[in-house]
Amino acid sequence: MSATQTLEDRVTKVEELTEHQNGDIAFIKEKVIFLHEANAANSAAMLRLHQEISLNGTRAKKLEESVGSLYVKVDGLEQRVDALDTKVDA
Repeated sequence: MSATQTLEDRVTKVEELTEHQNGDIAFIKEKVIFLHEANAANSAAMLRLHQEISLNGTRAKKLEESVGSLYVKVDGLEQRVDALDTKVDA
């Protein structure tokens, strides 16, 4: 095998490796884009969930006010208190 042939073989091998690495880089870039999009979607979903939790808290408070009773903890025990009651049974 001549020195020229050996050099050509090495150049071919480097070109193949470079092509393979470029393919890997393209694949990684696609995955990064996918992960960024998934992260954005998750962030949007978390925001919607936070808004729903907040809305549910507001609804619960309004419902509690309209029912006229609530639950309080007395000595670590939950007790229902009606708005019209003047005392709490302990």
